[in-house]
Amino acid sequence: MTDLIKEPNWNDPGVNQNLVIRKPNFWKHSASASLQFTQNYISSNWYKGGESNNTMLSGLDISLNYDDKQRIQFDNRLEWKLGFTTSRSDTVHKYKTNTDLIRLTSKFGIKAFSSWYYTVQTELSTQLFGNYKTNSHEVNSSFLAPGYLKVDLGMDFKKNLKNLTFSAVISPLSYKLTYVGDDDVDETKFGVEEGKRSKNDLGSNLQINSKWTILSNITWETRLSYFTTYERAEAEWENTFNFQLNRYLSTKLFVHARFDDGVERDEDNDSFFQLSELLSFGLSYSF
Repeated sequence: MTDLIKEPNWNDPGVNQNLVIRKPNFWKHSASASLQFTQNYISSNWYKGGESNNTMLSGLDISLNYDDKQRIQFDNRLEWKLGFTTSRSDTVHKYKTNTDLIRLTSKFGIKAFSSWYYTVQTELSTQLFGNYKTNSHEVNSSFLAPGYLKVDLGMDFKKNLKNLTFSAVISPLSYKLTYVGDDDVDETKFGVEEGKRSKNDLGSNLQINSKWTILSNITWETRLSYFTTYERAEAEWENTFNFQLNRYLSTKLFVHARFDDGVERDEDNDSFFQLSELLSFGLSYSF
């Protein structure tokens, strides 16, 4: 360039150049919604017995995350699942909820080294509608009955690969509040002493979240949570398998396993292990 300028025939083109600086946007957001159905008809004289039922399951998942690519990460996620089912054997209720969850999770992290972050995580969860026993007006659970608030302080190991996102929050110090705000709900089913509305627990917590894209149209999302006060333990393992048939249609399989040895067993519930499973087909859209 210096030699070119020294040429006697050099002319300054006189082009005006403007430097444009764009401020980077460290926020990323995503959302997905689904509406799934199952239907089963069995005639009253079917030789093997059984009963007809219809099931509807809806879901909404919204994420809003901040990452400055250097030290700070702030992840927020709102999950909502609501399902209804019908049953001929229940003559009192035309519809009953079989899935009801609303959960807000916020996680703030400061990078320590490599893929590790000093992390504070809060989680608030409850349900929206009341759930009743079959052929009875007795309430099993309702809004904020129970309601859970959990605060974790510890370290977060995060890894983002091409087909896999992984996060493991290891919290040696964890606080959990269990609140039962409905007088018609038996608080002892949720580990709260009879006559009281809330329970405070201190302990430790391990929470693992991952999403694996097995194939371009098959994903497996899992959430494992293990909370212990060193006197009792509570563990949940939620799995969602999504088989995306095309842009709008999908089949979903939900498997939710739970363990809680802080609840008293009786004749109807003689095990600390619990399991819920639902297979559905319907609409699904991400944006």
